[in-house]
Amino acid sequence: MAKIKVEHLLPGMVAAADIKNLDGMLLLPAGCELTDRHAQILKTWGIAEIAIESDEDPSEASESSPLAPISPDRLTALKQRFWQFDDQNPIHLEILRLLARRSPSDT
Repeated sequence: MAKIKVEHLLPGMVAAADIKNLDGMLLLPAGCELTDRHAQILKTWGIAEIAIESDEDPSEASESSPLAPISPDRLTALKQRFWQFDDQNPIHLEILRLLARRSPSDT
């Protein structure tokens, strides 16, 4: 499970926990696959960040970069899709990893 700012959500990410407003009203249940429309709704309700599911098991986490399995050429091409990509930001790294997993290898 990782926390991510709503403005960095990508379609296909999955909510790891119920998302509620300040009054406790359920906006989205845990396990919901997020869309661009969900991100708009969360912004409207003032939700700044949410927990998303991560494919990695924390007990199996290694010290190596999550980007290690991606070829250098493909990594460079994917990074060009970002404005001001930050190699030290764990959210940027997770988004890049998910993008590499979900996009065709010829991009």
